[in-house]
Amino acid sequence: MKYSVVMVYEGVTESVFYPLVIQEIKKQMHFERLPFQLIHVNVEGIGNFKTKLLAKLKNEVVPKCQRKIVVVLCYDTDVFEFNPHPPVNWRKLEENILSLGVMKVVHIGAKHSIEDFFLKDLDGLCSYLGIKVPRSLSGEAGLNKIENLFKKGNRLYMKGYEAKDFIRYLDISKILKLNYEELQGLYDLFL
Repeated sequence: MKYSVVMVYEGVTESVFYPLVIQEIKKQMHFERLPFQLIHVNVEGIGNFKTKLLAKLKNEVVPKCQRKIVVVLCYDTDVFEFNPHPPVNWRKLEENILSLGVMKVVHIGAKHSIEDFFLKDLDGLCSYLGIKVPRSLSGEAGLNKIENLFKKGNRLYMKGYEAKDFIRYLDISKILKLNYEELQGLYDLFL
């Protein structure tokens, strides 16, 4: 293993989903084992990227790592769209991370929200919910659409750890294929 990859998650839902994405890429690229050490960090909220993350990297991760470090930031882009005062200045955060001796920073922004990724496999979601695949989805954003879909299955959509229950029904390879551009930075970790 040449380096360590620190996967930083905005929340618990991401911390359940992205490790499965990494495992699927490993499988697709025919690796028996990951070619890097994987470290998981959940900052529990977009605002904590600039505070909690830097402290964790500086005090825990960097001093203990004997390898070069790549930091992967996994977040939803919806809070940055059309926001004149976004919660994180990515350029400044990246500079701060690199100043700690980190080799590289990779951004994995789920366009709008991680729920939009999940909706790419309607068959898997509907299988979990025990309902037919609808012709169309109601709701403006991915979160609204998935909440409405869950209502059709007489369930409540819960972000966080409970997401593991339906995520295992999803075809991760299909989601990767349909979101390749957004997830390409994860493929690049294997090169």
